[in-house]
Amino acid sequence: MLTVALPLYRMNQIAWVAFEGLIRQEKSPKWELIVCEEKHEYQCGKQLIKQYKDRLKKVNCIKTTYIELDEHVNLAKKWQIIGQKAKAESIGFVMQSGDCYPHKYRLHQTYLYLTDGFEWYQETRGFFFDLLLKKLIQYRHDTLNVYDWKTALNMAFNIKYARSIPETELLRGIDNFIFNHCQCEGLKKIVSVKPMAIG
Repeated sequence: MLTVALPLYRMNQIAWVAFEGLIRQEKSPKWELIVCEEKHEYQCGKQLIKQYKDRLKKVNCIKTTYIELDEHVNLAKKWQIIGQKAKAESIGFVMQSGDCYPHKYRLHQTYLYLTDGFEWYQETRGFFFDLLLKKLIQYRHDTLNVYDWKTALNMAFNIKYARSIPETELLRGIDNFIFNHCQCEGLKKIVSVKPMAIG
């Protein structure tokens, strides 16, 4: 099974993007969803999960967990908290952003690669919701001048690395921080692919 980690902050107007993609998953393995966010006026709260719970079950989501924090923490800390709450039988940690629309085979494709021995999986294309433009915009790693970036989109990795994410004061570059942590812990097999589907 997989753990889908969804950290949120000030996402009450946009987190539906992630949920709408998750309820459209096809051929997905068993998975759990863990949402982590702070108490504040723009929080999504448990109500958002309740709204989607039945539809999540239909696509093999066997458990939903909501973690409410009393104070603001950085993104790395949220990944750390979620990693420590993941079910023991989980094999993969799927990093899901609140503004990222996962394509319908995201969990299926991730699971195939992780069970084939790859320890880090990422995709070169996908969609984000632009709040200013109020529409989905496509991310294409191959067209950006970011070849020094180690990470791309729709990242996932072996759960063993998620259970030991260290503390950091970083506010930016968290994806690279997580990747570097995994490498320091022995990460070997890495794959970066075009997704099986975009929408």
